Amino acid sequence: MLLLVPACAGLLAWLLLRTAPLIDRLVNEARAMEGAVRPRPPHVSPPSPGTFAVELAALETRIQVSEGHVLEAVDTCMDALALSRDLSLGGGLHGSQLSASSQQLVYRPCAEALDAAPVERKRQALTQLARLREGIAPPSAVLREESVFRQLTIFGPDFFPPEAISRLSPAARKLVDVHGGWSFFTHRIGHPLLRRYVWRRNSILFDRMVAVADLPPADRQRAFTRIDADHALLAGYPGTESAVQYHQELAHLEPQRLQALALIALVQVDIARTEQGHWPATLPAEPASPLSLNPIGEREARLTPTDAASAEHALTITADTGR
Repeated sequence: MLLLVPACAGLLAWLLLRTAPLIDRLVNEARAMEGAVRPRPPHVSPPSPGTFAVELAALETRIQVSEGHVLEAVDTCMDALALSRDLSLGGGLHGSQLSASSQQLVYRPCAEALDAAPVERKRQALTQLARLREGIAPPSAVLREESVFRQLTIFGPDFFPPEAISRLSPAARKLVDVHGGWSFFTHRIGHPLLRRYVWRRNSILFDRMVAVADLPPADRQRAFTRIDADHALLAGYPGTESAVQYHQELAHLEPQRLQALALIALVQVDIARTEQGHWPATLPAEPASPLSLNPIGEREARLTPTDAASAEHALTITADTGR
């Protein structure tokens, strides 16, 4: 039996009291996901079935375009983009990475299909693309899900009372049951009191990250750096989180959002070119668009990211036949 001096016993009681609301809130958040929280695959795992399906859809889209079945190609690529978006739902950081990597697979085949589509199908696609873009999880949502996942898997097995675990959704209970908590490490490290402090520290860290996660990347990096500075105690201790590390982990979301915007801009420009008989002088997109339009000639133009580091996401637009 663990014996504590009165001061330590008082501190433990205080921590237990302070973390009780944390358990309640976490349980409610996990339940609100309606089972969407899913176990994270091991470090080395087979390809995601969803990603494989998107890869096949990307190939089918290209075949359909080459055979002249443009309308079918647009339908296929829209389904693939929707599946890519859905891979992020409830998956935290891992799900958002799967979503971004699968969208990358279908990005160019979809651009080719949209470029070749008749103008009426392009108009329909604009509505679809806008909805898909809105459905991409923002960094704040990704980090909220990641917070729930990390707390359930690392701290749930040690600190969740049975009554709290019973209130979780089946998927969330599985996370607590399957993952080994602090046995992620070679042995259980540190006093339970210290581990409980790490849990509370991480929870506060995630709350602060979520509050500023949707800032522009440079602003987010500065904000996350301040968060780490404010939580320097025990930084680097096993199980502690780093805000700056999560800023780096979220980098995949920027090209995903850029690609979503580029597909919309491609369709808008192509429609404007068909209606006006010439390339538009400016992009018919939002004022802060990270893209520029560069006509190459009468029949071709180039959508180019304004950030040179994102040049690989540039797209070529071909004028519709007859205009």
